[in-house]
Amino acid sequence: MNIRSTFLGGTFILALFSGSSAGSNGVGTYCDSLNDAQMRQQYEMIAREFQVKECCGKSLAECMDSKTDCSLPARLANFTCRLLVAKKEPQEIMEKLTERYRSMTSETTVQVREGLFEPAGDPNAKVIVSVYISGTCPMCKFVAKGMYREVTKGSLRGKARLVIKLLSTNMVDMALLAANEHDKFWPYIIELSSLKERATRDHLFAIGQKVGISPDELARTMARPELIAKAKASREEALRNGVKVTPTVFINGHFYDSYKHPTWITDAVEYEYEKRM
Repeated sequence: MNIRSTFLGGTFILALFSGSSAGSNGVGTYCDSLNDAQMRQQYEMIAREFQVKECCGKSLAECMDSKTDCSLPARLANFTCRLLVAKKEPQEIMEKLTERYRSMTSETTVQVREGLFEPAGDPNAKVIVSVYISGTCPMCKFVAKGMYREVTKGSLRGKARLVIKLLSTNMVDMALLAANEHDKFWPYIIELSSLKERATRDHLFAIGQKVGISPDELARTMARPELIAKAKASREEALRNGVKVTPTVFINGHFYDSYKHPTWITDAVEYEYEKRM
């Protein structure tokens, strides 16, 4: 894939040739929205200053003005433009861009064991997306549901599998473990993600019934000592891996330190997949 961008006649033109690019995975080409002169000037300033050492070795502006088979510059440019469209200040954009670049190029990895919950997506996928969650965290459920959709039906189908881990051992987490024992983890968490209020025990039982688990079965399974031990082991692993908040995402064991929205996680996973092709 060859990527080139220029400013022509005061309008930002992003040319993407022969293949997938930033924007092909549903992110959208936000640079097309830079129709304000000040935003274009801010983009130019940031792109001249920010260095893309991996696969380019030049400034973002120079990388985008040259031909490369690497999509990282275009993805970073697209991210920059998205923040400009969102009216972020240049200093904050540089900080967020640095975080994203570090996330997408880090060589440091941790070990995230699978097997706590049924994984989603291709079992032979080249990329593993691991997300530590808490069942009481609204953002966790949003990320889990969104990434499930991407690896089963979206742009990551056949490219990645999704692994969910626990940071806590609360009642909702035990319900998730119990649902998994009944082969209902994904239906259960997807139903749970639609709940707009804090889950009570009654809510958990009602969701169980909706996916085919009786209240008595769910309660008995939640109380099983081996499931409590699994939840504690997952929390211990999370702490060893430096997890302090939920959701925390790892892509092939690399800590993902950027926007925790399925759109942008998917963008980073797409790049990881490309590197392994």
